[in-house]
Amino acid sequence: MPHPPKELYTLADASERWGVPTDIIEDYLRSGKLQASVHLPRKMMHKYTRQPSECSFSDEVDVFDVDSCDPYSYMPQQGVFNLCYENVNWDEAGKATLEKGGLYLSRPDDEEKCYYGFDEDFVLSRDKVYISISELTRFEREYGTTPRTEQQGCPEKVVKVSQDANPELHPKEKESLLKIVIAMAVGFYEFDPAKKKSPIANKITDLVYDLGLSIDVDTVRKWLKEAAEIAPRKKHKMTPELLSDFGIPPHAKDD
Repeated sequence: MPHPPKELYTLADASERWGVPTDIIEDYLRSGKLQASVHLPRKMMHKYTRQPSECSFSDEVDVFDVDSCDPYSYMPQQGVFNLCYENVNWDEAGKATLEKGGLYLSRPDDEEKCYYGFDEDFVLSRDKVYISISELTRFEREYGTTPRTEQQGCPEKVVKVSQDANPELHPKEKESLLKIVIAMAVGFYEFDPAKKKSPIANKITDLVYDLGLSIDVDTVRKWLKEAAEIAPRKKHKMTPELLSDFGIPPHAKDD
C-alpha cells in the first residue's frame, strides 16, 4: 500500500517539485498566487476580529481588533496557520521577527476570517515556511503547472529548466557584471563596501519590485557581497560626467 503524500512542502521542496528557483516561489507567495503556511508549537495568541470603526472611511477598510467580550480572544493556539507572507521581512540569516500584535496569521478555512497575533515577538526561520499539498495542487490546476515527477515523457524539458536556473558565466563575464553592480551601487546608492551591514540590498529589491519584476533580497545581498570584494575600500561619488556616460540626466540620482 503506497504512503500518503507529504502534507507540507518547504520552499526548497516546491522549487524542486516545479524545477524553478526559490526566488520564483517567493514571488508567487508575495504576489498572492500561493499561500504560505507555518506550523507553530503551542503559543499564547490574541484573536483579532473585524470591528466597527468610528472613522468616516470605515466602509472602505477592515478594522481588526481583539474583542474583549470574547472569552476565546486570548488562549493557547497551535498547528497550521496561513502566513501573510508579504508582511514578512527576512534578515541576512534567513530570520524574521513577527512582532507582538502583528496580523501575520490566519486559520485555513476560517469562516470568521480572523487574524491571530503573538503576545510577544516570535522569530521565524525561512526554512520553517511551508506550502500545503492542497495549495500546491490548486496552483497546478489553476496555472497548468506539471510536477517534475510527472514529466517522464519530456526529460529534456526538466534539464533545460535546471540549466537555465543556474547559468554558468565565464569568469571574465562575471567579473564585468560585478564591476557594473558595484559601480551602480556605489554611485547611485552610496553603498560602502567596507560596511558589514547596509540597507542598500533592501532598496535595490524594492526598486526591482517597483519595475514590476521580482528578486529575493538575499540574492541581491549575495551579488553585492561578491561585487564588494573587487571594489576599492573607499567611497566614491557618481559625478555628473559619469551620469552622462550612462545617458542619465545629472538630476536623476536625486529624484
